[in-house]
Amino acid sequence: MRISLAGIIIFGIIRALAYKTHEWNNAAGQSQVTMLIVKHIIFAGIFVPGVVLYMKAIRIIKRVRDEQTQ
Repeated sequence: MRISLAGIIIFGIIRALAYKTHEWNNAAGQSQVTMLIVKHIIFAGIFVPGVVLYMKAIRIIKRVRDEQTQ
């Protein structure tokens, strides 16, 4: 998971730097920037709670394993 997240961030930065040159659509104008911001807010709203739940699950699993070994 950590490697995948690092890859998404690294390649996302590279893509963001090359966006205007390779992906910009003049017909969409500035609206595409607004939509990208909205998209990232929505994805963050999904991703952050997922990470929080994942971390809670890891703690619960660790606690259960510790109790079983005692």
